[in-house]
Parts: sequence; structure tokens; C-alpha cells
Amino acid sequence: MTASHQIATLLEVLHGIVTLICTTGGYWVPSHYLPLYLLCLAYLLLDWHDRDRRCNLTHIANHIRHQGNLEETAEAPDFVQKVLHRLGIHASREAASRWLTLVIVVAWVVGFWRLTYLHQIRVFPHTRSLVVAVFFIGIWFVSQFIQ
Repeated sequence: MTASHQIATLLEVLHGIVTLICTTGGYWVPSHYLPLYLLCLAYLLLDWHDRDRRCNLTHIANHIRHQGNLEETAEAPDFVQKVLHRLGIHASREAASRWLTLVIVVAWVVGFWRLTYLHQIRVFPHTRSLVVAVFFIGIWFVSQFIQ
């Protein structure tokens, strides 16, 4: 195994740790770190949905593994696809992306709920604002599964 493959493998392990923290952190991150956690998740989603629909760790690991070959780097599977494949689930890049986005959004909502609950912040001052929020979230959720 070459040094570049070892570095790429190390980045994938780091990626796994970051993914685990991001997808479960809303449940266990200490309350004084919740605002930072929520900002990091927002950054992650923005980074992930930029020009190549990959997070920076995936982009760097693929670039190192394929030694800068742009065609091979572009065709390389995403981190989520690799994990799902190891679990015996074969998903397209788009389907894996949709599911991971959903998982991260759920983690963000849980973290946000914990933050508002712990600090007794009233997010919805009246029922109408709650109905509007549920409506837009419902539309987004349904649109994730319609092609």
C-alpha cells in the first residue's frame, strides 16, 4: 500500500468519526457546545451541496487516492456510498446523498430542539407560525423522495 493510499485511508477513518459525530451529536453534545454543533452542521450541508456535491474530506481523499487524476476522482464513489456498500446496500450517488441529507437535518432538528428546550427559548410564538413551519418542512421532506 502506497503512502498516498495510507493517507487517503486515514482521511476515510477521520471521515467516519466526523460522520458519526455529526449524525448523532444532537443527542449527546454538551449543551454549551450545541450552537457550535448546529453551525458546523449548517457548514457541512453548504459544503456538501456546492460545486461537486461532495464534502471536502471526500474530495481530498479521492484526490490523494487517485493521485490528482481528475476523471478518476470525479468517478470515485462517495464516502456514504462506500459505507452503504459495505452494509450490503447498493444506492446511487443521488439516493445516498438524499438519505444523508435527511439524517443530518434530523440531527440538526434534534440539536436545535435541545438548545431551545434547555434555554427555554420559544421558537413558535403562536400556532400559525408552527403551522407555516410544519408546512414548509413537510414540503421539503416530501420533495426529497419525489423524482
